[in-house]
Amino acid sequence: MQDGVAVGIVGFGNWGSKHVRVLSSLPKVRQVVVVDSDPGRLHDAISTFPKARAFKDLESALPHVSALVIATPPHTHYELALTALRHGKHILVEKPMTQSTHEAVLLLNEARRSNCVLMTGHTLLFNPAVNELQSRLSQGNLGQIRSVHAAQFSREYSVHGADAVWDLAPHSISVFNHLVGSHPTSVNAWNATTSNRIESIHMELQYGEIGVSGFIHISRGGTQKVRTFTVIGTEKSAIYDDLAENPLQMYSQVPLPGLGGGIEHEQEVTFPNIEYTEPLVEELRHFLAAIRDRSVPKSSGRDGMIAVAIMEAIDRSRKNQRRSEVCYPSDFHHEIFAAVAPDKGDCLSPRKHQ
Repeated sequence: MQDGVAVGIVGFGNWGSKHVRVLSSLPKVRQVVVVDSDPGRLHDAISTFPKARAFKDLESALPHVSALVIATPPHTHYELALTALRHGKHILVEKPMTQSTHEAVLLLNEARRSNCVLMTGHTLLFNPAVNELQSRLSQGNLGQIRSVHAAQFSREYSVHGADAVWDLAPHSISVFNHLVGSHPTSVNAWNATTSNRIESIHMELQYGEIGVSGFIHISRGGTQKVRTFTVIGTEKSAIYDDLAENPLQMYSQVPLPGLGGGIEHEQEVTFPNIEYTEPLVEELRHFLAAIRDRSVPKSSGRDGMIAVAIMEAIDRSRKNQRRSEVCYPSDFHHEIFAAVAPDKGDCLSPRKHQ
C-alpha cells in the first residue's frame, strides 16, 4: 500500500463511472483501470479520465490490478467476482452481490481460501447521518428499539431490468441489519396494486430473536423520489430523510391523556452539524483500508450473502402469498460455509452479533 493500489472498475455505466471518478481522486490509488466490453464506453472513460488505463475484458486487465470494483449488471456479478478471487484480487461487488445464496456462499468460501477482501457495495452504511443514528442507538438514546421503517420511491427503472426488490431493497435491508445488530428470521411481502407501470411492494421483516419488526415500502416509476428511515424506540423516535437539508431528527414521545396509552411525537432536536462526506468516497476509502489491514469490511461479503438470502425469502413470500422463513447456511457462524443447494436454502435462525 506504500506506493498505492491499482484498482480496476469493471463496467463503466452510471454507477461504475462514479467509482472511477472517486478512485481517481484518492491518493492511495496508484492506477485506475477501466474494464468494459463496449468500445464507446471505453472511449468515454479515457476521454474523461485520461490517466486511467482501459481494457475490453477482465482477463486482459487482471495482471495490471490488485483490486477490483464490479459494477456490471447483477447477473454477471458471480462469474466476474469468482474469476477475480481465483486470481487473488480483492473485490468490492455492487449490490446485490449475487443472484442467489448458493452463489454468495461460493464467493465467500473462495475469498477465504484466497485470503482476499470481499466487500459488498451497501453505500448507505457509509452515510454520515446513518452513522450518527447508529451511534445514538448504541448509546441507548431511543431506549429499546421496537420497530424500524423505510420508504424508498424511485422515479426510474433499473437499466438492467432488475426486479424492484433486488434493485431497491438492498439499501433498506442493509441499513436495518446494521441499526438493529441482527438479521431477520422471517419475512412477509406483497405487491400493492400497480397502475401506469408503477410498481409498489410492501415488506415486513421479523427479527425474531430480538423482538423487532421492520417495514419497507418500495415504489418505482412514480413522480416522487423518497428515501426515509424511521426508528421507533421505547423512549424516543428518530427519522432520517436522505433528501432533507437536516436529514436526521429526533422526537420525544409524549403520552396523550385519556386515549388509552396513546402518544404523540414532539420534535426534540435536529442534527444540523453533521459533517457531510460523500458516502461513496467513504466506502472506497474503507475498501482500501480493509485491503491494507486485511480486515473484515463494515459491509462484508457475509453481509452481502445475508441480504441475498433475505431477498430470496421475499421472492418466495410474494410468490406463495404467505410468510417465508429466511434461509441461511446451517454453519452460519463459521468462516467456511457448506455449499447451499441452488434451489433451496438450509434454514437456520440467525443469532445477534456478538
